[in-house]
Amino acid sequence: MFQGPIEAPVRAGQKLGDLVVTIPGTEGARLPLLAASDVPRAGVVGRLQGAAMRLGRKAILALTIILMAGATFCIGLLPSVETIGVLAPILLTLCRVIQGLSAAGEQASAISMSLEHSPDDRRAYTASWTLQGTQFGTLLATLVFIPFVSLLDDGALHSWGWRIPFWLSAVVVVVAYL
Repeated sequence: MFQGPIEAPVRAGQKLGDLVVTIPGTEGARLPLLAASDVPRAGVVGRLQGAAMRLGRKAILALTIILMAGATFCIGLLPSVETIGVLAPILLTLCRVIQGLSAAGEQASAISMSLEHSPDDRRAYTASWTLQGTQFGTLLATLVFIPFVSLLDDGALHSWGWRIPFWLSAVVVVVAYL
């Protein structure tokens, strides 16, 4: 796992598209800064594409739970940049796109199903709870990670400890289907 700052010196008059990031552990490999910063945005782009899926709400909900957990699990399996070079951030971006697709499908399917199965006078109230699931998931993920940060020293956390919470996403699939 990369443990240092990404250096991208900015000179006066330089265009943002001209900025590059030197990838640690590679022999002079450089990546445009805009491409290097696309990892967080990949999930958002995936959400937009996922909103267009129309295979049926129940099928999409089941598929998206598997996709989200699978992509999250795979993030924990990714080799470091030192091991596979530029392929590591590319695979990470691919996992984030899959997470984004599944997030959109999950949200839309859950809202539709809650609207269809709630009483007419309680539809808005019932559908509003599906949005809380996203917030609860973020909170739960943070809470799962806290013991690892607290109990492991920095070396262990950065070398292997950060992977365990991602692997625990497999539990989500089991719980979802019980």
